Amino acid sequence: MTSRRTALKLGAAVAGSFMINRGALAADSIRLILPWGKGSQADQVSQLIQEPFTKAMEMPVVIDYVTGDGTKLGTRETIRSKPDSRTLLLINPDILARWEFEGDKLLADLRPVAKLTRGMSQAFGVREDSALKDWQGMSTAWKSSGLTILTTGSERLLLDMVKKRTGISFTMQPSNGWASSAALLLSGKADLAQFGTDWALTYNEKASAKDKLRFLATFGAQRAPELPNVPTFAEIAGDPKAAATYSVAIWSAATADKAFTDKATAALLSIAGNEAMRAEARKLRIRLQIDGPQVVLETLARDRRVLKDVYG
Repeated sequence: MTSRRTALKLGAAVAGSFMINRGALAADSIRLILPWGKGSQADQVSQLIQEPFTKAMEMPVVIDYVTGDGTKLGTRETIRSKPDSRTLLLINPDILARWEFEGDKLLADLRPVAKLTRGMSQAFGVREDSALKDWQGMSTAWKSSGLTILTTGSERLLLDMVKKRTGISFTMQPSNGWASSAALLLSGKADLAQFGTDWALTYNEKASAKDKLRFLATFGAQRAPELPNVPTFAEIAGDPKAAATYSVAIWSAATADKAFTDKATAALLSIAGNEAMRAEARKLRIRLQIDGPQVVLETLARDRRVLKDVYG
């Protein structure tokens, strides 16, 4: 099996474990826009909720992958949707907060529906045979020849945090998702890549020895229990504020029919205790926790504080 097949197999396995077929959106369907390609952890979250959300709403939920422009394409398509179109968007609050900070006010045209996960960390990963053995080795390599990092375009905050705290910058190479990043990394297309820590650990469980990822740092407040020897960036920077997690939430256009979005919020909260869904989430190391719009707003406030720390 080639490295690329190994990376893509994980995404395919997750996508194939659910019953709802994706096809043309019918008039009585809900369109859930995902602005990443298949195989990302956000995709896994959408797959987890798809069937129980369908049952709770009593209409099919169709996942539509609208990728491009660093996730802005799918976001703009949601905003442009008609009020009665039953269109929802799954995207990270921190991404929207960063765009807002940069002057792109897409957040103002969206309405929070529900938060789907607790905070999750990201990690810098390399191939197992990479010459980059630790953070110091990465810093040395950057000074001598520069480094290329694979990114989906949604993790700019972490790269800017690294640059502000350490001076290290990267040449960014776009990727459509973490599965794609793994495949590209293993084929030698970049020096390192950003991954969701939990996603990458699950990927490693399924990968062959030669296709496993190795980690240089994670970006949560504490070390991952499965990676006790991998430092957090907060440790490297010597400042507990140099930590950031991400979560995923569902949004609608601000102009969407409120009766529909209220029903969607109630439906998602009603499935929060679905044990089959939660058991599958545990297998995938997804920190599933469904909360209402107020928690989304609280998460946005936290993300804005992190942005202020990084950008001033």
